[in-house]
Amino acid sequence: GFYPFSTRISYKNSPYTITLKSRSTLLNEIVVRSTPTLVQIKGDTMQYNMDGVILKPNSVAEDILKILPGLLVDQDGNVFYKGKKVSSIKINGKNIAVNDLKDITKLFPADAIKSIQLINEYTLLDRITGRKIDPSNNVLNIQTKTQKGLMLTALAGAGTSERYSTSSMLNVINGPAVSTLGFTSNNTSPALNLTETHGNANYATTLKTNFSLDGGLFFSSTNSTNRSNSLTTTQSDYGTLQTLDNINQAAKFKSLNVRTNGEKLVNSSPVLAYSLGYYTQQSDNLSELLSTQTGFQHQVTATKRNNVDNTKNPSGNIFLAHKSKNGKIILSNQLAANTLLNDNQLNEDNHIQFYDQDSLLGDSLIRRKTLKKTTRTSLSEVSSFVYKFSSASSLELRYQLLLTGNKLQSHSFDQDSIAKNTEIDSLAINNKLNAMHHKIGFNYKYSWKKTNLIFGAKFISDELFLRVNSEKIFKRRYSFILPEARLELNPMNKSNFIIAYSSDLNDPGADQLNPIGNYSLPQAPIIGNKDLKPTQIHELSLNYTAIGKYNIAIYGSFSYYFDNIVSQVDWQPNAYNNLIQVSTFTNVNGMYTARANASIDRRFNDNKWGITLYGGATYNHAITFIDGNKTINHVYQADPSFRINYISK
Repeated sequence: GFYPFSTRISYKNSPYTITLKSRSTLLNEIVVRSTPTLVQIKGDTMQYNMDGVILKPNSVAEDILKILPGLLVDQDGNVFYKGKKVSSIKINGKNIAVNDLKDITKLFPADAIKSIQLINEYTLLDRITGRKIDPSNNVLNIQTKTQKGLMLTALAGAGTSERYSTSSMLNVINGPAVSTLGFTSNNTSPALNLTETHGNANYATTLKTNFSLDGGLFFSSTNSTNRSNSLTTTQSDYGTLQTLDNINQAAKFKSLNVRTNGEKLVNSSPVLAYSLGYYTQQSDNLSELLSTQTGFQHQVTATKRNNVDNTKNPSGNIFLAHKSKNGKIILSNQLAANTLLNDNQLNEDNHIQFYDQDSLLGDSLIRRKTLKKTTRTSLSEVSSFVYKFSSASSLELRYQLLLTGNKLQSHSFDQDSIAKNTEIDSLAINNKLNAMHHKIGFNYKYSWKKTNLIFGAKFISDELFLRVNSEKIFKRRYSFILPEARLELNPMNKSNFIIAYSSDLNDPGADQLNPIGNYSLPQAPIIGNKDLKPTQIHELSLNYTAIGKYNIAIYGSFSYYFDNIVSQVDWQPNAYNNLIQVSTFTNVNGMYTARANASIDRRFNDNKWGITLYGGATYNHAITFIDGNKTINHVYQADPSFRINYISK
């Protein structure tokens, strides 16, 4: 940057100053253009940056979600990713408890959003070990532009036929603390005669000790009325039966959910966490049914039912973990408890007239009250030992103990004209099904560059004990060894490929096992089978996500069921020589389900407009039994959609 300078200098001349003259060159103009990156893959997170999104004024989060690659928002505002509904939401990484995702997405202002993240949220155990084997949930996380501010949104509208809609939401962000307060009420549902009111209140913060704490409550109240008509035709060995139903129904529902969570992090890993929750709901359903059956039997049924239901559900869990100083050994233990208490009262007037051709054979009026009390409890303990041989390989040993208890008490009473109750002993139910589940498993993980390979197996031992009306029906133990594997590729953070194999068990329920039978609904008794085996579920799944010129998200799975439990429905004559539906159960093989979901998105002109193809398909190979005959059912379902959006300033 200077002109050259040269001279001869005598060493006797000291000091000597040299001054250089500067010389500059003016370069031609350089123009740098960049297209904002809309989507990024950051480990287990898909991040959508708002720098490249153009929206109309007064837009909300839902307007952003509708144009993001891989996401589908239906006409009701529900959000889906790879065919699965997204039901949890965070703001700046803080948990927000809501009745529905739409309580936030329809009100949160878009101009306050810096980015939206779709996070694969793993279990606490997976997070501290870094092994991430268990299936994850998809959670939306809204990152705001500012770390301090207040946002208030309020909407109201009214229309014809006394339709109305009102909603409001207050968000307060103060550094690590986030508070929300929301309320909405409307009667504009597509169901027409439905009024919905719900709200939420949340507070979440992170303390200086790196302990995050959040708490919240949300409530819901709905009132609905419905009128419906249906005509059903049934083919059986007895002939053709046609049933015409006319139904009037009114329903009321209220719920309240309170919960709090806490988590202590050390070096970004959870070492202590807790969760406490309490849920309660009340519902009241009043229905009137006029049913006419013609064909191989002729009967007219007029039924009035009032079903009152009360449910309480306290739950809680605590998680503790420890890492050795060298990080090679990780110990953890998680204890969880859950109790579901349900009280149900059913008042029913059932007037049935039986005909032979056009002649009246029998006429009955049954006024009955049924009281049911259900108690379900579960206690789970999971212990894990992880040893890291190196940064690339590790081994985990895991033990799980799960104790479950299901207790059902039901009493039915005949009522006369003055509401005097007479208990029906033959309809009394007192079932108790206890189960003890032991699961011992190991898995080995090996990592090489951007590739993770996990494989292992688990030994499952289930012990079932059924008691009916204080009589021991059976005590049985099942044992299985099931494999599992997972292969994950993450090249260049531009794409993600996961292929996984998993397996699990589903135990039969009390009604499915009870050979004495449940006759609380005389026209549709349920008779169990004490020889039923648990259902084995084996699933092979594939996940692929790629970010670039084309944004691609693909999910596919194939599930096969061994000893799947299916019901057999048979027609049998009752005391009036009228046919009733009797349900029994059996194990079958040969049932499977295939699912696929794909999204392909292409953006143009700095993301101002884009084209998206989105679709899902399901095939079920199902087996049913009707009148003792085995039937193969092929059920296909496809949901394709095409979307094009263009937004300009």
